[in-house]
Amino acid sequence: MLKQDYKGTLGKFVLNLVLILSFVMVQSILFSSEAKAAVPYTYTLERKDNSNIIRIKFDEGIYVDSINQNQIASRVRITAANNAMLMRTPRIVEMSEVTSIDNNEVEIVVGDLDPDIIDYEITILPGVIVFDRYTQLSNFKIAFSSSEFADGFEDVFIKRSASDLNDNIFKYNAPRDVNIFIPKRYITKIETIHKYNGVADSTKRNTAPKLTNIDILTLEDVKKVIIDITDSRDRIIMPSRILERRSDLKGFTLGQAGLNIDTSTTYKVNIKAYDANGKLVDKRTIVPRIGSDKTKDFIISDYISSTSSGFRSDKKVTLYDLMKDIKTLNYALTNFSKELNLIKVAYSNTRDYRIIRGSTASDVLNVLADAINDDEVRYIKFDSALNIVLPQNITISRGNSFDNDHILIEGNGSTIRGNITIGNGASDTNTYELRNLRIDGTLTINLTNRNRCVLTNVQATTIN
Repeated sequence: MLKQDYKGTLGKFVLNLVLILSFVMVQSILFSSEAKAAVPYTYTLERKDNSNIIRIKFDEGIYVDSINQNQIASRVRITAANNAMLMRTPRIVEMSEVTSIDNNEVEIVVGDLDPDIIDYEITILPGVIVFDRYTQLSNFKIAFSSSEFADGFEDVFIKRSASDLNDNIFKYNAPRDVNIFIPKRYITKIETIHKYNGVADSTKRNTAPKLTNIDILTLEDVKKVIIDITDSRDRIIMPSRILERRSDLKGFTLGQAGLNIDTSTTYKVNIKAYDANGKLVDKRTIVPRIGSDKTKDFIISDYISSTSSGFRSDKKVTLYDLMKDIKTLNYALTNFSKELNLIKVAYSNTRDYRIIRGSTASDVLNVLADAINDDEVRYIKFDSALNIVLPQNITISRGNSFDNDHILIEGNGSTIRGNITIGNGASDTNTYELRNLRIDGTLTINLTNRNRCVLTNVQATTIN
């Protein structure tokens, strides 16, 4: 009886042990899979020659054969986040073909985006990019904001002349209408330890390899860091290394032997930080050094100013705010002194795009009159649901000199009291689109082809 109980107990113990070990193995596999589930690419955003360029670089060992051009239209999608009301319809202009089998980069050129700060996402389905020895099993998703493609602060306010600013920005926008986007600094601290005598005793100091440790602290958003080391002539001293995030450090770390930081040799440590989507979110370059007292000043941690992490960055302020608030201006100029173009400048009113807003009824009428009488304006957007009383009948028409003959008016729930005519008879071949607007009066469509007037959620007392 005792023997039988013993066997039963032992059997239960063995069974439980097997179950526990199986659970541990499954969990380790799952956690390992999650750890390796990072996207197999990184990407950067660039505004160049009036084009919005996205460059996708695939991880080491993933080579691109070609681009399946006939799949781009149906399997590459660009959408706006949060159901944003878009004026310009975003489109993929070009996905350039990769010519070399050893090339692991793909370039996407995106068409004009809304000047308002709107988040977008490009989805690349399997079948568009043809790889050499890699099979794409899930969609690639490229997230970005229109503000990230805006002009840089240095290019706008330092390199441009006063006349250029007046003709292209202040002609349509007051400083309160110009948005300054100060990005977040994701890399918050960098510390280097350089043991130029290695860790050997005094009898072996001349032959012991020099050891360097580099710690990089970041915000939680950073999931990957890529780091390389070059010399003063940009020759590679340490090729690019991908670092994974450590929970014990709240950041990333690496070691390197043989650097002559304590002598006259100048090194540049180039650090790039990426988020969970693979997007480049911050970059820093430091010149590692030691202090004047070589016996103790081998730990340096002042590469980044303390104000970088203490200021509420990643924010949008107006040019008016920046001019008025010295603290914000000093932060921007100090923390981005060598990279002022990382600060973006965005404004809604442009040559062809106008926002209707104003503090009084006469202000609104003046802005609206300016927009509808300017033949170059193709996009008119009401900033909010406004009530407008027209003093006389108005006609909205355009010539036929546009590259894209589409004129769009977004009412945003506004009500206009008065009579409106759209188009200018048989000679007008443009397409007009009205959205989210109520007209207490007569809406006359003066176009030979009435299908060229698209009405979406538009109400009028009478439509002729």
